[in-house]
Amino acid sequence: MKFQRFHQGEHLKSECEYRNVKCDFCGKDVAFASMKEHVDTICDGAPVTCKYCNKKDILRTDIERHERRDCEEVPATCEFQAVGCNHAKILRSTQRNSYSKLVKVHSTAEWDSRWQRFAKTIGYLACDS
Repeated sequence: MKFQRFHQGEHLKSECEYRNVKCDFCGKDVAFASMKEHVDTICDGAPVTCKYCNKKDILRTDIERHERRDCEEVPATCEFQAVGCNHAKILRSTQRNSYSKLVKVHSTAEWDSRWQRFAKTIGYLACDS
């Protein structure tokens, strides 16, 4: 870009695409031309959306913790998989239900004996049946 030398200061201050500007989310100095990429990919302070529950405005720095600990829509493995449950994935909200609710979901004739063996293995039942 060509301009007269006396306009150089203004250009460097407000027009140059390579000038450093502060990111509104994290406060780091970033080249103006790279700001969108910075915010979209690496800025820890930028708000993102959870890919499981679609909750918006979670800070990028917090999204892993949200998905690992807080999000109820994250797929989880059924606790009864060890005794033959073939449900590949269930929601964490289902997994967090009490054992009695999980037992109710799995209490068919085919599950009864499997459940008894599993419960004995983990010490859930106090006596043999």
